[in-house]
Amino acid sequence: MIIWSEKRGKCHKLLRKIGRGLGLAALALTFPACDRIFPPATPDYGMPPHWYEDVHIQGVVISENSRNVIPGIKVSAKNFPHHVFTNSNGMFNIYLPEQNSYEFNFEDIDGAENGSFKLLSKEILRNEINTVIPWHIFLEDIEDEE
Repeated sequence: MIIWSEKRGKCHKLLRKIGRGLGLAALALTFPACDRIFPPATPDYGMPPHWYEDVHIQGVVISENSRNVIPGIKVSAKNFPHHVFTNSNGMFNIYLPEQNSYEFNFEDIDGAENGSFKLLSKEILRNEINTVIPWHIFLEDIEDEE
């Protein structure tokens, strides 16, 4: 009888250790479930979408002479630190804080790779933004002087 109780004590201790381990594992696995019930207020990195950017402006940059789209044009808004470039289809998309008007610069920075074009400054009023989608911006070619 004494031998049996010693074995029972060892088994009981082993089962308690296993139970504690499973309990801790179950507890650890329930905390990530809280994110499903109560999602985090902000993303883990970066600025939350539409925190400051309220206006989406999109357009296509086109050569005034040939009527072809122009890739690689730098599109920047005055008084804003960021800029975008036109893609291979001449398209650009930019998000800006809401204002009454925006002054854009369209600048050819790749040299003669896609043709040479003059710098264009264009003001777009806030109430005009949603009336024309996408904006068609025509850049004047720089004539080669020989």
